[in-house]
Amino acid sequence: LWTISPNGGDPRQVTQSIHSIQSAFSWHPAGKQMAFICDNSVMVCEMTTGTMTRLTPRSHETPSGDAVVFSPNGQHIAFMRQVASFHQIFTVAVK
Repeated sequence: LWTISPNGGDPRQVTQSIHSIQSAFSWHPAGKQMAFICDNSVMVCEMTTGTMTRLTPRSHETPSGDAVVFSPNGQHIAFMRQVASFHQIFTVAVK
């Protein structure tokens, strides 16, 4: 992921991973983290340091990239995963 100030300036690469981001991303309500799917896991990234934290075990089935969203209080992330040919909604606590 890259960021750029709305006031202009140079783009800044936030994430540094050998794995590609596999989904859309979602901002934490406080704006300090982003959530997304990477390496078949739900991950959060600290926007100031670029540190990525895996919140779910790496799965052989990629969680759906359609919706990876923080709860309004920022304490959980909702995501979808296909189970027995149905998309199911799961949540994971943010550490």
